[in-house]
Amino acid sequence: MINQGFPGVACGCVLSLLVFAVGAAPPILDSAAIDQRAAAWQPTELERQWEQIGWAGGLKAGLDLAKQSNRPLFLFTHDGRLNVGRC
Repeated sequence: MINQGFPGVACGCVLSLLVFAVGAAPPILDSAAIDQRAAAWQPTELERQWEQIGWAGGLKAGLDLAKQSNRPLFLFTHDGRLNVGRC
C-alpha cells in the first residue's frame, strides 16, 4: 500500500530538483562577447567555395558565361518545389 503522503513528497523532490537545475542565472553577455560568438559561427573560406560558382539565371546567360570563361556549363533543372534553401 502506498503512503498517502507519497505524492506530496514526490512533488517536493521534483520542485527541489528543478530549482537546483536552474541554479544561478546565466551570465549576461556584453556586445563584444556576442560579436565574438557570432564571428565564430561564420562559415570559413572552405565552406564558402560554392559561392565562386558562376550562377546564371537562364540558359542563354549560362551559355554566354561558359563561352566567356571557357568552362563547361552544368545545367540544373527541377520539376516541383525547391523551397528548401538556395540551390
